Amino acid sequence: MSVIDFTLRLFDALASTCIILLEKCKNMEERNRNEIVFVNVPGEVESVSVDELLNVEKTSDRYYVKVVKQGDMPHDKKWLAVFYGEKIFASQLLTKMEGMFEPIRGNTEWSLYALSHGHRPDPGSSEFYYLSPSQVREHGLDAFIGNRNILHPAVTHARHAKYFTFAKEDWDRLKNDERECYMFIGHVRIEDAPTPVVRYIKLGETEIRTRLRETRGGGRLACETEAAKVRKETRGFYGWYDLGGVVETSFFAVYQAWHKTRFILCKYPVALYHALIAFKPEVRLSEDQLKALLAYLNSSFAQYYIELNGRRSGGGIIGLEVDIAREMPVLDVMKLNHQQITRLSELFDKLENASRLFGGAVEKEQVDRIRPVIMEIDRVVGDLLGLSEGEVKQVQETVAMLVERRLAGVKEARPETVKGEEKVKRLKRGGKKIVKQSTTTLFDYMNVDNSR
Repeated sequence: MSVIDFTLRLFDALASTCIILLEKCKNMEERNRNEIVFVNVPGEVESVSVDELLNVEKTSDRYYVKVVKQGDMPHDKKWLAVFYGEKIFASQLLTKMEGMFEPIRGNTEWSLYALSHGHRPDPGSSEFYYLSPSQVREHGLDAFIGNRNILHPAVTHARHAKYFTFAKEDWDRLKNDERECYMFIGHVRIEDAPTPVVRYIKLGETEIRTRLRETRGGGRLACETEAAKVRKETRGFYGWYDLGGVVETSFFAVYQAWHKTRFILCKYPVALYHALIAFKPEVRLSEDQLKALLAYLNSSFAQYYIELNGRRSGGGIIGLEVDIAREMPVLDVMKLNHQQITRLSELFDKLENASRLFGGAVEKEQVDRIRPVIMEIDRVVGDLLGLSEGEVKQVQETVAMLVERRLAGVKEARPETVKGEEKVKRLKRGGKKIVKQSTTTLFDYMNVDNSR
């Protein structure tokens, strides 16, 4: 069996290409002894022959190659993790994230409830819940800015938090720029609510609608969204409009990222929208311990884990899902001495200062300019984990390659990369003509039960 992964995009689909060569074998002992050859064709390789790929040995000067016996293949990991390996996470200084922090999509009580009960964590109608300062004044809600059960300072877009800390000055900037920097929390009984709040809730029942097309479930009143319907019938919420309050958050991360997943120290209490991952503390850390942890989380080691285990979309984005965040290996800073904590804390401050200097850590150019600080953190973390300089460098190079692999999926398709007896044809888009082909599903071909 061979698994051949192309960094370059070969076809028009917004994804890289993976070719799997299989052969049926009914004898389990033979299958377990079979060697699976994993081959990655790097982005700089722009021309490759089919014959060459089919005859790749266990080592290659042009490609990344790894051979694994089929019987040793784990059933609970992605193939990427098998290909590149996760042995770097074997140190006793590492623990799972869930032992220290609980990840949540957003940080309202509704988000917490929704995730634990199989519902989407978004509030329903962003038009109703996310407000700019002028909208707050327009609806007469400015008198309740200090009442965080009704109206809470908020971050409602990932690009509103482009550094490695989020402070009151950052929120004030959003407010002055007329961004949607408030979230309507509405944690109040309707019979006890002040008149302006009651009027606003009524607008959600008569006028304020979602902007999505009706074919996608949009165009509905705020009170008619699926999330609103659940809250209306759920004990602990005062009505469809109630988000229940805001959960304590030590730091948060970007849910979807192109060039780097940012973990951000939350220095000013804000409500977070559902496309940010909030981390609710299960243990108490000092500020320096928290900064030391964030230095690790913004290192190449954390990005390595995310690239191997995160959810990749067709547009080249890597997503940090809550279940992946729970299992994430993190530095147990409570096992570090004062000197180690101080060093990592200082490096986090250095990383934050660099991101401020270069205008953020969002765009590729910005991430490239702060990379020297990330590499400095990598060296300190590598030393703590007992890794050699070569192993640290390998992690950094693998992260760079995996990011390139993701982003190559959104570039122009290049079917001419693969050379064989026949040219790879470009598929034509559009049209409703159905072409019958002698095909079957992979599960049927391999006689695999897919009922699970």
